[in-house]
Amino acid sequence: VCPRTENPNPGRVIDPALPSISDLPATNPMSSYHLDHLQHLESEAIHVMREVAGEFERPALLFSGGKDSICLLRLAEKAFRPAEIPMPFLNIETGHEFPELIDFRDRRAKQLGAKLIVRTVDDAIARADTFPKLLAHNARVHGDRPALRHKDLGIWQTWTWAQVLDMVRAYALGLHRLGLNRGDAIAIVGANRPKIYCSVMAAQVLGAVVKQYHITAE
Repeated sequence: VCPRTENPNPGRVIDPALPSISDLPATNPMSSYHLDHLQHLESEAIHVMREVAGEFERPALLFSGGKDSICLLRLAEKAFRPAEIPMPFLNIETGHEFPELIDFRDRRAKQLGAKLIVRTVDDAIARADTFPKLLAHNARVHGDRPALRHKDLGIWQTWTWAQVLDMVRAYALGLHRLGLNRGDAIAIVGANRPKIYCSVMAAQVLGAVVKQYHITAE
C-alpha cells in the first residue's frame, strides 16, 4: 500500500516527510503474458491437480521418492499450498528400493504433514491378485462408477469400470486372434492415453509378458 500525503482523516496527523506517490519508484509492468512451453505444461498440470482434488472422492498421489513423483509433488505444492495437499501419498514398495529413497520419502511426507500410505508388491502376490482380477472385481462392484478420466481438447472423457472391462475384453480377443498367447512377449507402443493401458491389461489377461512404450520415449 502506497503512503498518501493527503489526509483522509482530519483527526489524524500524517507525517509530511512521507513520500508522495509521484516520488515512489515506478514498477515495471509485465512485458508479456505469453507462456513458454514449460510454463504452459506446468499450468495445465496444476489445473488437472485441482480438478482431481475437486471431483474425485478418494484421490491419491503416487509418491515413491523418484524423479517423476518428486515432479508431481512439486506440482501439488504449487496447486494447493499454503493449504494442506488434499490427498494422501501412496507408495507401492517392490522390495528393491534403496534405503536412502525410503528415508527421503518418509521425511518429505512428514515435512509436508501429508498422510503416507505404503503397500507392498508381496501383499498382492500373497493374495494372488492381478490387474485383470482387480478390474473384474471393480467392474462387478463399482460398474457404473468412473474408472478412468482423460482430458481431450479441453473436455474430460470418462470411462466406467464396466466400460473399461468391456474394452479390455475386446482388445484381448483381438490380440488373441492376432496370435498372442500365454507366455508370449509383446511391446505396445502408443500415447499416454486410456486405450494403451487397456491394451496392456488385455495382454495380461492372455498371460503375455508386456512392455509399454510411450511414443514420446527416445
